[in-house]
Amino acid sequence: ISSWFRKRFAHAAQTRGSQAAGPAIWDATGQIADVDSKLARTLQDWGFAAPANLETLLAVARQERRPLRSLLLGDGVVTMHQLAQIESGNLAGLYAGPLVILERLPSGPREVTHAVHDPQRGAEGILQQLAETEMADAARPDEFVQRAQAVASIESENLQGIWNVFEIDGRPAVLREGVVGSGSDGWSTLAAVPGVWYRLLLQAALGLRDLHLAGLCHGRVEASHVVATPTGLIKLMNPAVPQWLSGLDLEESPQADLKSLARLARQARQ
Repeated sequence: ISSWFRKRFAHAAQTRGSQAAGPAIWDATGQIADVDSKLARTLQDWGFAAPANLETLLAVARQERRPLRSLLLGDGVVTMHQLAQIESGNLAGLYAGPLVILERLPSGPREVTHAVHDPQRGAEGILQQLAETEMADAARPDEFVQRAQAVASIESENLQGIWNVFEIDGRPAVLREGVVGSGSDGWSTLAAVPGVWYRLLLQAALGLRDLHLAGLCHGRVEASHVVATPTGLIKLMNPAVPQWLSGLDLEESPQADLKSLARLARQARQ
């Protein structure tokens, strides 16, 4: 985790280096503010940033007359979640197992979900971990893991991939592929053009076919689950997730999946 942060701070300092006025900025403006000094000291003590890189970023922040935290957020060096953990001294809030936590995502009472960076793949993903409250029922952790492993074994470009199924602090966790795109409720009117509509629908149907051939069902095909990537590839998100995670009790069958997809397809044509 330290090396991930060091690379980001080094890149930010290199990018901003030509803008820094150098030591003269402190002669003109005075000492570093206490809040900036404390943040810089924490970053250095945790090994997240080299002193020279911090000096550059502090100087740029002073030139722009804003706090160091504002510069780091504005330049995308750290996320809001990460900055909050750093400022509160919560090092454990920055990682989950081997993963770097980027942001906490909306989660239900039965799970905790984060956007994460996977150093092994050099890519961003979604980490879904079962909540502590669900560990009392032995069947639920087993089902959570077994479903994720079953999806992970499917080779399909139209399903959100599962990169890993493992444990963190004794609770099962699933690392899902990070997918950038738009849910079907946010598609432009171009999606209603017959030829485009057909290709989008066909890809979603192929994703369901791959699930059904593996003996699985999606169980909850909603607009947010049918995502179009910038390349036009359709991905079905969260395939075969247990119903009890969301507190719903929906029918799980191939027929129910297809009916839900047909409903979304009609909406896309309107």
